[in-house]
Amino acid sequence: MKLLLLLIEKDLRCLARSRHALISVFGFSLLLVVVASFAFRQVGLSQPELQQLTPGVLMLIFLFAGLLVLRETSLPEYRQRAILGVALSPVDPGLVFIGKFSTNLLLVTLVFLLNFVLLQIFLGVELGSFCWSLLAVLGLFSLGFSALGTLVSMLAYLTSVGEILFPLLFFPLLIPLMIGSLELMRQSFELGGSFDVKGFWFSLVLLFDLIVFMISLVMFEFVLRE
Repeated sequence: MKLLLLLIEKDLRCLARSRHALISVFGFSLLLVVVASFAFRQVGLSQPELQQLTPGVLMLIFLFAGLLVLRETSLPEYRQRAILGVALSPVDPGLVFIGKFSTNLLLVTLVFLLNFVLLQIFLGVELGSFCWSLLAVLGLFSLGFSALGTLVSMLAYLTSVGEILFPLLFFPLLIPLMIGSLELMRQSFELGGSFDVKGFWFSLVLLFDLIVFMISLVMFEFVLRE
């Protein structure tokens, strides 16, 4: 546990030193929400219509903001080959993955929560009665997003064309989680603030999170050695 906390602290220290990264992440998130609000709020949509648009708008914002978070947490370390120091240290590769995953999960969740709040403010959509179910879907989405992103970012950024390769690899693999999360958010609005935990979409999202986490945990060691 102590080594895990040290790895997380190391990642957070690296981010703290590059404050422009955090500013760009949160600034870009705000820009996405403002653009969405100008695109939809000004056309005079009612609350039910805005709520129907919310899952798609949230997903688009989450995808682009989350991708930027993964880029800022991964690219500097791999570009400067700082990851080699971790790879050569007597630390279990699985622990290295969990540390990187925990950092990404923390930052991705914070950015997603910020976007969730900003969207209600700028778009004018009322999500109070759907808040807890949407946050539950957000948590499930963040887990799978961070686990897959941690592995794919390492695969991509260790190459010379990582910035181009990363989204090309990442987004297609994320499709099952993205579709499942969208359907769960739609169910939340249709069922008045809940979703079917025995249904297909919840099982798909949950299995995706578990399988991707286990595969990433196992594969990370081989990728790190390469």
